[in-house]
Amino acid sequence: MRLQLLDHTYPWWGKHAGFRLLGPSLAMQGCLATVTMPRNNIAARAIGKAFSTWNGFCRRDQKLAAAEFEFLMKMRISGTKGHILYIEDHLALLSRPGVAERWVGTINLPRRSWKPEQLALLRSARSAIVLCDRQRQEFSDLIPESRIQFVRYGVDSSFFRPKSESRGDRLPRLIFVGAWLRNTTMLSRLIPRVLDRFPKVVFDFVVPRFARKDPALQSLLGHHAIRWYEGLSDEALLGLYHNATAMLLPMQDSGANNAVVEALACGLPVITTDTGGIRSYGGADIFPVIPNNDDDACLDLVEQYLTQHDFRRNIGDACRRYAVDQLDWKQVAKEYITAYKFLGLV
Repeated sequence: MRLQLLDHTYPWWGKHAGFRLLGPSLAMQGCLATVTMPRNNIAARAIGKAFSTWNGFCRRDQKLAAAEFEFLMKMRISGTKGHILYIEDHLALLSRPGVAERWVGTINLPRRSWKPEQLALLRSARSAIVLCDRQRQEFSDLIPESRIQFVRYGVDSSFFRPKSESRGDRLPRLIFVGAWLRNTTMLSRLIPRVLDRFPKVVFDFVVPRFARKDPALQSLLGHHAIRWYEGLSDEALLGLYHNATAMLLPMQDSGANNAVVEALACGLPVITTDTGGIRSYGGADIFPVIPNNDDDACLDLVEQYLTQHDFRRNIGDACRRYAVDQLDWKQVAKEYITAYKFLGLV
């Protein structure tokens, strides 16, 4: 059983984030996956430019175009089919008639994040994989729902794991991670209200510097209770998860979310809003969620986690069990193979 994967990563992700563990996990299940990644060198850019020119692609990232060419050639030479893990970055391929018959793409972004011209290209897809259940219906006007498979995003639960010893009586800490699709306006309203009730709380914000231009985050720069981080190693990020009492992560929308699955695997309760795909990752069943922009409900849940230690521990334990049983890449790989078989890829 063989398959081609087209992957890429982001500079602020560590080696335990993204789909990088899918290939090795598929191999453990008997599916040999060859992974193609973009290369940042002169040769790759030249190949990408030639491939883009030949196909009439305009304004492309040539590194991605070169990776597409390599991915397509590997499928042709080996006689295998493929999986594009971030279809949003490779929509240009859907403008080539018939090419989508040999691969499936994962839709990562929620529907509201798509532009009309992108949706027009997506309509040419033969099938798709989505990362939360609600997206099957959201995109069913473009791709038949029977051809859309829902498979959860995974987490490396052997790395992202609870701390071996208890936090003890250290100062309470709330961690916020990331920037994309976060409800930072709600977050900025919550910070002073949390501190009014709990003046000793410390906030750890893991936010890339470029994302701090967000007006709501800018209003928090220099705040005495907030510690800012970027460019962390996986080990340093894990240390912040271990030191946290809970994750405070109000969202505007979501599909899957690295920060959420990592926190769950660490046994860290997640305080987030009932938006996007959060219910596909334990929201409302494994841990409580709150209505978006309901500051009072969020503040009450923060208080529960900060004052009711048995409640926090029980939710944290449930989060860890859920991550190991449902989200570990070894388990997720089995679900991907089932989806591949259904879609005729393997």
